[in-house]
Amino acid sequence: MKLETKGERLLMSFCMSAVMIIFMCSVNKFQVDGVSMNAIVQILIHYPAEILFVMLLSDYIASPVVGKLLPLIAGEHESKNAMIFFRTFFLTLIMSMIMTICGPVIGKLGADYMTPMAGYANFFSWAFGTWINRWRMNFTMGFLWSMICAGPFSRWVIKTCRARRRQGEFQRECAGSAE
Repeated sequence: MKLETKGERLLMSFCMSAVMIIFMCSVNKFQVDGVSMNAIVQILIHYPAEILFVMLLSDYIASPVVGKLLPLIAGEHESKNAMIFFRTFFLTLIMSMIMTICGPVIGKLGADYMTPMAGYANFFSWAFGTWINRWRMNFTMGFLWSMICAGPFSRWVIKTCRARRRQGEFQRECAGSAE
């Protein structure tokens, strides 16, 4: 779907970020802390800032990189669905790499991140091993969630807003011609 205005781009970015944060952070938070009233309150307090953070990362870091990668992989001859797939794949790949590092910090989920180094001789091999392990899980869940829910929901919101805007324009046009 081609986004026509800056408002549509902002709305699409917000919808995608919000749906991804609500799902991914809730899964991670509940996995670490369990489902409790305290966890839910922390989620409600942190989500607005996390959504804004993800919107900025997505729009200013990941999307420009995806914009450069996409023409190398998919040409103009690709179908609309193939382009959605490739864009979602690369965006989720990049965002999951970044968020696997940032997520424990901004979401304060990483209490177990600094546990004993599980037999690793140095900090960097432990940190890289931990990051790879978490990244593969984050990418898998993020990609599936993005393809199944976040992307279709965000496109539906944009289409609904366009239809309402055009309906309002049509009604004003009709009212103007009736006079």
